[in-house]
Order: sequence, then structure tokens, then C-alpha cells
Amino acid sequence: MSLNFPPDLTAAQDAIWRDQQLFPGRPIYNTGQVLSIQGELRFDLFERALCATVAESPWLRLARQSSPLHFELPLLDFREQKNAFDAAQQWMRDEMSRAISLEDPVLFRFALLRITSNYTLWFQKYHHIIMDATARRLVSARTAARYRALRFGEPLSELNAYTPDELLDAERRYRASLDHETDRAYWLKRFVDWPGPLLEINRQNTERAKSGCHARIDFFWKRSDFRRLEEAAGSSGSSAFRAIIALTYAAFALLYVY
Repeated sequence: MSLNFPPDLTAAQDAIWRDQQLFPGRPIYNTGQVLSIQGELRFDLFERALCATVAESPWLRLARQSSPLHFELPLLDFREQKNAFDAAQQWMRDEMSRAISLEDPVLFRFALLRITSNYTLWFQKYHHIIMDATARRLVSARTAARYRALRFGEPLSELNAYTPDELLDAERRYRASLDHETDRAYWLKRFVDWPGPLLEINRQNTERAKSGCHARIDFFWKRSDFRRLEEAAGSSGSSAFRAIIALTYAAFALLYVY
């Protein structure tokens, strides 16, 4: 087990780093998504947009360095396959089963998968130590906005985001604050009688312990169902993304109670 932790990790990143050492070479912290792009895609402009987004996103790296991250954006053409979409899916499953080493300065992988002349998949894979669901949404939205600016001349707003140093400083100030002591006392009292795990399982027989791969890596949602969720969330002044978080919380809350 390596104890050479990189400096300046958040508390959450530190926990992920330590846990990954217990499963060397296993993709237990692979996370990602695939986005469908309808219509004719200018691959050269998309690559420029993605490179610029990565360059302005310092949280996509662990080490504090000023040199740009060098990464590839392969264009994989599945149009000649008998079933292009199924072939692309298999490629993505295989790629998600490969671990990203924490020693690699580039902790993400991208690819464009061409299904038809007017249908492309944008594959994204990250190590969870640099990425969560919210950040995936932000990186995707920023890249799309920059692509539209390059291709159609749409305005691109300035990126007004906290730097890693600012977030680390905020975390350190919180840990030294009275609020932290109050929160700590609350949770110590809340879990004085720990209820135990939600599910009783033999962890040695889980896929995490054996292959490190998730048992399920994809989930399909009909566009019509997503539109219904958007409309329902919008009528309450919210968004589909926030509604999904609320539904997830409700599901775990029910598991905890019952």
C-alpha cells in the first residue's frame, strides 16, 4: 500500500486515494457518461472546444502544475459495423473496465464514436478522485457552449469558478471553525447507536473485490420520460438534475428507515 499521498487533497479526495491503494489496478473508481450528439458534428471544432475546456479546468488534475494536459480524442467509426450502436456499446464497456492509474497525470479518457453520419456518441471516463456527477455536467455544458461559439458565433460567458486553492482554503477554514465542531457533535450523537450496513453481504464475493468493475455500467432513459421529468421539475421552479438528486435521496432515505 502506497503512503505517498499527493499534497493538497480535499478530505474526499484523500479518502478515495487511500481506498484505491487497497485495489491496485482495479477500476473501482471509474466514473463517466456518454452523451448523444445529433446532427453533423465538426470534429475539429469539437476537439478545440474540449481542449480549451480542459485547459481552463485545473480540478481535472491532482498535481499543481501550469503545463497543459496532453490527451487524445480518438474518433472511432462504427458505421460499417452490422449493428453500430451495439458495437460502440461493447467498446465502451471494455474501456470502462480498464483502470486509470493515479500515477497518470491525465485522469480522464475521451472518445468520439461515430454511429451514423448524423449521430455521434461522446464517451467520457474519469477517475472519481477528480470528477463527480455535477462536474461531469459542467464540463459537458462548457464544452458544448464553446463549440457553439466556435461554429455558430454564439456568445461564450466568462468562466467564474473557484480555483482549487480557494476551495482547499475554504475547507481548511471550515475544519478550524465552530461550525465544524457543531456539525461533528451532531453526527457523533446521531450515530452513537450505529444501525449497521443497509445490506448484509459478503464483501469478498462482490465484483468490487474481484474484478473491480461495476455490475452495471449503463442506464437508459427514454427521452419522453426525461421530458416529463423536466416539465414536472420546471413547474416547481427546479430542474431535472435537481429532481434526480432529490429522488435518489428519497430512495436512500427509505432504505435507511426500513
